[in-house]
Amino acid sequence: MPAIQLEFLTPCFCAGVDRTKPEVRAASIRGQLRFWTRLLYGGPDGEYLLFGGVKGKLHGYPDEAVASGVVFRVQAVNSPQPRSFDLCPHDSGKGQRPALPPGARFDLRWFERLRHSEDRISRLNNVLLTWELLGGLGARTTRAAGSVWPVDYSPEVADFMQKLKGLPIPSSVRVQVLGRTESDPETLREIATDTVKGPGRNTGATKGLLAGNPLGFASGQERKASPLKLKVGRYADGYRLIAVADNRDGRGGDLPAAIRALQQRQKPLADLLIQAGLDKR
Repeated sequence: MPAIQLEFLTPCFCAGVDRTKPEVRAASIRGQLRFWTRLLYGGPDGEYLLFGGVKGKLHGYPDEAVASGVVFRVQAVNSPQPRSFDLCPHDSGKGQRPALPPGARFDLRWFERLRHSEDRISRLNNVLLTWELLGGLGARTTRAAGSVWPVDYSPEVADFMQKLKGLPIPSSVRVQVLGRTESDPETLREIATDTVKGPGRNTGATKGLLAGNPLGFASGQERKASPLKLKVGRYADGYRLIAVADNRDGRGGDLPAAIRALQQRQKPLADLLIQAGLDKR
């Protein structure tokens, strides 16, 4: 059974029914992998090939219910005591939640449930690697919480970017490793959570709407996940933020306007995004 060993670089706010007991769940990982499958391969074909679904006939299958082609198993490697961490470290007033602490490790194993498919395994390997390098787990993952990372992996930035070139990431998704290095990942998570917000759909520091809600929003029952995703990675020279700007089908909105709003409010993240060229369309 293939396996990879991962660790959390930042607190992971993940739990099951009991939100006071953080745990790594295979179902939660599968949800993250579904997202990255859609990002890499678009449409439902790749997602159904790997994970199945409940609208099979709509996508060319003989039955509505399509079984998952892959089964995942999770096993904790170490068991550090969960602790409470700030959800938004730049603003402790937003409260705390129990989390798995940085350094918690787990093995992720998988096997094919259905007949072996080379296409399925090839796609799965790409999806897993993309999630390892660009993704996370649990709440606040778009703002660098729950940043997963391969154990004992500390590449040069250039080597990391070269590895990404081997993945089928669409041109509408820009990935940049930001310029600031830190010895403490929590310093970077504080930068990642310190953005701008306003009433309703994220008006930010400027009057009027940030077109397309490039930083996401939450208003009552209505919400949109941020198309700008930030996570922490570990490199040869220290920890850095990774920015993933997702503009598939225009979902990224007016990111340059959002960066200007961050700059007007003197947010440290603004300069990092500008240095990375993400203020340009």
